[in-house]
Amino acid sequence: ILTEEGVKGTFLVVAEKARLLEKRNRIDVLEALRKHDIGSHSNTHSVHPTISEYLENKNWDEGVKEAYRRELPGFKDLERIFKKKIWCLGRPGGSYGPQLVYVLGKLGKAYVYCPVMLPDRNVAWFCGALTFARWFGGFDQTYADTKKFNEMLNKLDRFIKNEYVKGTDWIGIFCCHPTMVRAYEFWDAINFAKGANPPKEKWKKPRMRTEEEMEVAKRNFRRLVRFLKENSLVQIRTIRDLMRIYSHQPEYISIGDLSAIANRILERNDILVDQRLSPAETLTALAESILLYNEAGKLPEKVKRRDVIGPVEMPLRKPEVSDISWKDLVKASERIIDHVNGKGYLPANILLSDGKVGISSLYFAFAEAFLSVKTSEGLNRIRLKPADPYPSIAKEIESQVRRTLSGWVIHKPDLNQEKIVKYTKLQTWTLKPAFKSNE
Repeated sequence: ILTEEGVKGTFLVVAEKARLLEKRNRIDVLEALRKHDIGSHSNTHSVHPTISEYLENKNWDEGVKEAYRRELPGFKDLERIFKKKIWCLGRPGGSYGPQLVYVLGKLGKAYVYCPVMLPDRNVAWFCGALTFARWFGGFDQTYADTKKFNEMLNKLDRFIKNEYVKGTDWIGIFCCHPTMVRAYEFWDAINFAKGANPPKEKWKKPRMRTEEEMEVAKRNFRRLVRFLKENSLVQIRTIRDLMRIYSHQPEYISIGDLSAIANRILERNDILVDQRLSPAETLTALAESILLYNEAGKLPEKVKRRDVIGPVEMPLRKPEVSDISWKDLVKASERIIDHVNGKGYLPANILLSDGKVGISSLYFAFAEAFLSVKTSEGLNRIRLKPADPYPSIAKEIESQVRRTLSGWVIHKPDLNQEKIVKYTKLQTWTLKPAFKSNE
């Protein structure tokens, strides 16, 4: 229907589904899908362990390795079967882990339906990956019932108008789970709910709709496609299109931009996630500027933006020393840059001559030191204040992540969320809005 209407969509396909289509020699289905944008919907979706389940007890590095091990084969199979590049992964149900998002960023792929989001932007960077959050859904079981479908279409119409007025950067229109157009129940909910993992011979088949119902469903789906195609407020884009639009990253950071961010840091007394630089990028840029100033006696015009993620251990909230000299500030800057160059992520704490200092306390101290040398005010010792180990938005994000993990019926009831939540909060150091390439 999409092809006939001249509309390209993004199909998020479970790799196991693609392997099954290949095994059944359903070349007709594969060819039909190949005309569109294809993303991963994970390797095996609801078969235990799910993404959250295989990450629940892993530390950061272990989780990164496990995400590569489990999801990379799915990407390879999808690309082999569809003979095209796979550009994204869409979150399967409520299963999520920050290490997977990081892996996607390293692979140059986007993450769709991200539970980590900014309050006023739907497209953002998190863990080094371009992420898409918030969407309109609810069509799944309406297509075969024209009255329900009309009600949902009216809701979508109002939603689009409201989001247009707000200037929303991206509106995700989730058209359906195809399985739920064909069936009355989710295949996974009747087999894998609450951690169940029955052998294949005991899998239950969901109740299926009649051919008459399917004809109604297909007519209503076509109506939705035409509604979107003809809507003057909507530009239909695939995730691949959106990646081209939103993936631009500056190579350098001007000292003027860095100065403006440093001022906002001190004004708002928070680790800032609403700037063009993530907090982790800001911190490394400030550290680099301090080093260059120490060498040359003046600030450079610009510094290179570094791809860096947040700490993977919890920083000290209260520094073990009360203030810091210029000599120790330079030493701290050197150690941060060396750590980032070697590991790719911020150190949680820096050991100075008189004790350890958390990275958050240094974030504020660096902003103050940078502005002091920029304005030639001279620099005495800078007071080190206690600071939360991550941006204040992390508390709200924690609530959202916990709701996402707990809200999926497939997860085992005793899923341990604590490490997933901990690493998510620490990686809010990487959070920032994504902007269109011409903004």
